[in-house]
Amino acid sequence: MRDFVHVLDIADSHLLALEEIDRVHGESFNVGTTSGYSNLQVVQAAERITGRKVPHKLSPRRPGDPATLVASNEKLRRMLGWEPKHSSLESIIESAWDWRKRFPDGYPD
Repeated sequence: MRDFVHVLDIADSHLLALEEIDRVHGESFNVGTTSGYSNLQVVQAAERITGRKVPHKLSPRRPGDPATLVASNEKLRRMLGWEPKHSSLESIIESAWDWRKRFPDGYPD
């Protein structure tokens, strides 16, 4: 299980911290959604959203990989009022898929 955060939510958390830099100077914050998704859930969501099959192979977790990495955003919510707005798994994948369709070869030089 992994916590996925949309880049727009990460940017928003940074802007909030900068706006309050004098008050929160020296503080550190976790930016997360407090929930996680398995690799299989990510693959299945990507298939639903793109309408394409995603090649994958089911395998056991690699040695040393933690079973779950999910961040608590409680301090960020309490001190800066931050809440994720774009970080549902579907929203993240839809955003990435929309970008890929607009720029299939990446950004032009």
